[in-house]
Amino acid sequence: MKKFILYFLLIISLMTFAFSGYKVSDYVLEVKGQQKLADEVVVEKGKEKGINFKKLKKKNEDVVAWIKIPKTDINYPIVQTKDNNYYLNHDIDRKNSIYGAIFMDESEYGTDIATNRNSIIYGHNMGHWTSVMFGQLHKYEDNSFYEKSKKIYIYTENGNFEYRIISIMKINAGDLVYNVELNTDDEYIDEDYASWLNYCKDKSVIDCDEFDTENVSSAITLSTCMYSNDDQRFVVVAVR
Repeated sequence: MKKFILYFLLIISLMTFAFSGYKVSDYVLEVKGQQKLADEVVVEKGKEKGINFKKLKKKNEDVVAWIKIPKTDINYPIVQTKDNNYYLNHDIDRKNSIYGAIFMDESEYGTDIATNRNSIIYGHNMGHWTSVMFGQLHKYEDNSFYEKSKKIYIYTENGNFEYRIISIMKINAGDLVYNVELNTDDEYIDEDYASWLNYCKDKSVIDCDEFDTENVSSAITLSTCMYSNDDQRFVVVAVR
């Protein structure tokens, strides 16, 4: 009986080791794949960086932008489709992947990330200790990291845009921050937009720099999961 138990435990240990090895290998391939993609499409224009969207769209026509956050490994294409579920488990090559892709909310399909009053962008939290997807957004829980990296860069076919972070939030999945009704041409929405921006500022878990709501033309809301609570989200809001 003791030998059976020992053999059983050995088999379990070997299976666990093999599975762990597979996960590590999968992670390494993901990191290398993303770096290869960045090397292929990120171009230098003097001191400015740009994206070769023609080449990128040959890979996937759903690509609408590219996001980069200094001091992190977040350096990804952003895709947009009519179904949020698709890019939860498909990568930029449309292959099945636990890492998914960085994608805009389905309700904003066909809109322009650079002009939307609130573009919601999702990415998986694979752990802040990893270098893939949106896990490293959790670095912003530390005010000292925010002081080192306050800007987010969005690249589109129409130009490059610099956003500055105004709020770091831990919120419920149905929170007001996910308001896409702000993306209307209704002139009366301006007052609601200012209220929304102030709401985001007041909900921040760290002290971000002051800003003037009247000078804000658009915002991006970066959203990822919280390991501690399935119903909560970790959100970074930035404006330009």
